[in-house]
Amino acid sequence: MKVTVCQLSNDPDIFARDWERLVAHVAAERSDLVLLPEMPFSPWFACSPQYDSKIWKSTVKAIKSGDLSTIADKHYPGVLQERLPIRLEYRNEIAILTVRTFSARAYQSAKIGYPTFLKNTFQELEEKKTDHLTIDLIAKNR
Repeated sequence: MKVTVCQLSNDPDIFARDWERLVAHVAAERSDLVLLPEMPFSPWFACSPQYDSKIWKSTVKAIKSGDLSTIADKHYPGVLQERLPIRLEYRNEIAILTVRTFSARAYQSAKIGYPTFLKNTFQELEEKKTDHLTIDLIAKNR
């Protein structure tokens, strides 16, 4: 498994550059997992020892605006759709069903019908007489 760990700037201009570099790196290295900072799409609210209600409200608004895929898609459309939400692949004699998300929006964007995909997958496994299946739930966004 390839893992990418990153740090992103809170400065909006630098953040945009960091994000573009991260996307390019993940695509080039074909990372299986990307570990983002705790709050990648909003300012860090504890950046000062003094309470700032504007920063707090901005952070709460970003969190309430949706899950990570919603926030990322708002600021950087299409970035998280570069990978399919579900896929079947084979490694030697083992079938691997990777489920990245359960988000209906992700399946709609990828033009994949979840029930149909599963039905076709299990038909294929039966036709190929596959004895071993690993189901990899690497991201559960609901």
